[in-house]
Order: sequence, then structure tokens, then C-alpha cells
Amino acid sequence: MRSLKKILIVEDDEIIQDGYAGLLNGFAEVLQAKTIQQAGIFLTDKHEDVALMVFDGNVPWEPEGNFGTTVSLIAGIRAGGTCDGKFTGPMIATSSSKRLLAEQIVAGCDYACPKKNVPELVKLLISKLV
Repeated sequence: MRSLKKILIVEDDEIIQDGYAGLLNGFAEVLQAKTIQQAGIFLTDKHEDVALMVFDGNVPWEPEGNFGTTVSLIAGIRAGGTCDGKFTGPMIATSSSKRLLAEQIVAGCDYACPKKNVPELVKLLISKLV
């Protein structure tokens, strides 16, 4: 039996998170971060196990916190400052804001994707990873 690839999804909307987890069940192990702070903890502790990351554009910094963008988190990951080592796997940007999508791509995301298409793109990219 093959082991499932881990993906980190940074998304504050629980309905969307649950939808992704359900659609990816049996295909990937989904790690869910609903805040930038939670994502940072995952990346500090478990980033070497994560094969792919998905980022919503606007998420809170911490529970009950102010909203921010994931742009600085993405840039920090690519620079190696957020993880203990540089993450080189695929990163997907998803946002209803075209401006944020563009900023996420500049910061280091490899793909921009509408939220409804994220599970299909994740499956495609995971199938290509060795």
C-alpha cells in the first residue's frame, strides 16, 4: 500500500477546507491551517513531510485576529526563512482577488487556481511527484 502525500492547505473557510479534505480523501493526507500562525507551526514542525501547499489569499494571522494576506508567508517559505530549510515543492495560490493571486505568484506560488478547481489540480500535481 502506498503512503499518501501530505498537503498543507491554508484556508480559513471551514466549508472549503472540509470540501477539499473530502474530495482528496484517500488521495492525499490533508493538513489544515486556518490561520497564518497555524501554517507557520506546521511548516516549522512538519514541512519536510509536506509535498504540496495551497494558499488562500486572505486568512487571519491568528484565531480571532486581523486578516492579512499569505503573500509574506509564501515569500518566507520560498526564501527558507519560514521553514527549517527551503521548500521546493509546488505551491498553489487561490483567491477571489486577481491582485492577490498575482502577488502570490510573484511571492513564489507556482500556480493560480480557482477554489473550485483546487482538488483536481492537487491530484494532477501529486500524481506527478515521485
